[in-house]
Amino acid sequence: MSRRAEILFALMALQLGALGCDDASKTPARDAGAADARPNEAVMDKNIVNAVQSARAQSSGSAAVVDGPPPTGVFEPGKADLAHAPGAPIKVTVYEKGSEPRVVVRPKLDLDKPQILTVTVTNRMGQQVRPNVDYTLSVKVTSPEDEAKKEGEGEAPADAGTPGAPKERTISFTMKKVAPSRQQPGQLPPSLEKAVAQLEGSRITAKLAPDGSISDEQVKLAEKADPALRELLSPLLEVLGLFFSPWPAEPVGEGGYWIATDRTTAAGMGVVRYRITKVEKLEGNQAAFSVDLRLWAAGAGSVPLGTPPGFKAMSFNAVGKAAWVRNIGDLLPIAGQIKAPISIQLGNPQNPQQVVPVQLETGGEIRPPAPQEGKGN
Repeated sequence: MSRRAEILFALMALQLGALGCDDASKTPARDAGAADARPNEAVMDKNIVNAVQSARAQSSGSAAVVDGPPPTGVFEPGKADLAHAPGAPIKVTVYEKGSEPRVVVRPKLDLDKPQILTVTVTNRMGQQVRPNVDYTLSVKVTSPEDEAKKEGEGEAPADAGTPGAPKERTISFTMKKVAPSRQQPGQLPPSLEKAVAQLEGSRITAKLAPDGSISDEQVKLAEKADPALRELLSPLLEVLGLFFSPWPAEPVGEGGYWIATDRTTAAGMGVVRYRITKVEKLEGNQAAFSVDLRLWAAGAGSVPLGTPPGFKAMSFNAVGKAAWVRNIGDLLPIAGQIKAPISIQLGNPQNPQQVVPVQLETGGEIRPPAPQEGKGN
């Protein structure tokens, strides 16, 4: 990483800490009511708050769902579908183009050869703190034409897209090395290093859209991997999905921002997601970005995996933050950080005395590969 990128990323990391993502994760779930469930102005300024409400208005066409976020953070039945229908494509809207000079930040989707991405993932679910894991990933992009040649057909498959239209590519992340991180939340069992190493050779594939976002992630475990390790990869999928946020087609400058609205899952819960990406700094051929992440539960039935039967989401508060540095035009970031905490209050409608607060947090960091890891294969 160049000295300029180090400086830009240091500024982004400071901002990430100053905006209090850790504090958000410590907010008691019983307090995650109307005030907390609304856009946090410590994270999003008033212009962005207004833009989120405008994005919901444009998605739904109904003023009934855009007066404000659900006061509990949980959509009423059917209202999440009005905000953004399941299966609908990501909606990207530029709300501020930013100052001159403006540049096209949407990256090229081709990689001349596989490249290495080193990602550290952290994850906490209630009292269960999972080990911090380092993943060294070999990233490869293939086009429909590439797939056709691989299959020996000589031409793109019939569903490769309309002639002249942007074609969806496939991106793959092959795990070249998997190991516990040096920094851990506690003492790890000696057998853990050998256990997570079983994931080496596993592969994640996803659709790479023309806007640079990924979707439909699929995991193929290495033959030697214990099937139980698949659960360990869920936080990695969430982190990759955030680092591959969508980019606008039009040029933007410093201070410019756009909102991406979609439906997704977080910790197994169905959510409506808003990602507000802002250009923090343009310097030479590098750019620093920040992303404010807001999630709303798609319904009371959107609960974490393992929730006892009968419990529903009474309140939901999710305010996350991400920051990274990229070379303009490059698909992969140089460096970045993500923190995505969620506070939930679960309750049993049949027994109002049964209330369970749950705290979740997924985090990630991208680092430049070590010199010996600089070549993918």
